[in-house]
Amino acid sequence: KRRNEEDTAKQMRAITEVKANEEAESRKVIEARRQEVEGKRLEAEAKGVEAEHQKRLEEAFARFQEAFRRYGEALLGGRTEVRRTAGGLGLVVTPAGKRTQDLRLLSLGEKTLGALAFLFALGELQGGLPIAVLDEVDAALDEANLLRFTRFLRSGRQFLLVTHQKRTMEACHALYGVTSEEGVSRVYAIRKEVVHDL
Repeated sequence: KRRNEEDTAKQMRAITEVKANEEAESRKVIEARRQEVEGKRLEAEAKGVEAEHQKRLEEAFARFQEAFRRYGEALLGGRTEVRRTAGGLGLVVTPAGKRTQDLRLLSLGEKTLGALAFLFALGELQGGLPIAVLDEVDAALDEANLLRFTRFLRSGRQFLLVTHQKRTMEACHALYGVTSEEGVSRVYAIRKEVVHDL
């Protein structure tokens, strides 16, 4: 009788152990499935975020291309374009009356105006520049480029310029300057009056 009780106890322990192992295995399977479902959900979410990011990047690039084209036309009187290349971005700058050429072959003034077009186009991606501070950007401009630049200054944007060019100064609404006479600095301010015809 004692042996039967021991055998029964062993069988009960074995049955309990088998059930515990089956439950543990079942929990592992359920957890693996849960992790698989969660992994797929996260993967789908990541793909959605990536697709949204790519869409926004494409929209921003299109806005930048259009702004660069407009600023290039205003500053150079010609055509400017941004292209994606394997190495990043490629700029095409064709000043008025010239063929498309390597950027290294442009005059310093044309390079300057192309760079300004690029910077102003970048500024538009953040809603535009409320004021542009430019230091001697007109120094390398020839007469034709200087005229385009001064026309651009009248575009309605606010500029703070450091310049020695008389034509640029003539295009400004207000001038502030410093002169030195016999070692004494003198600050002056000149405002242009606007006369309206009645």
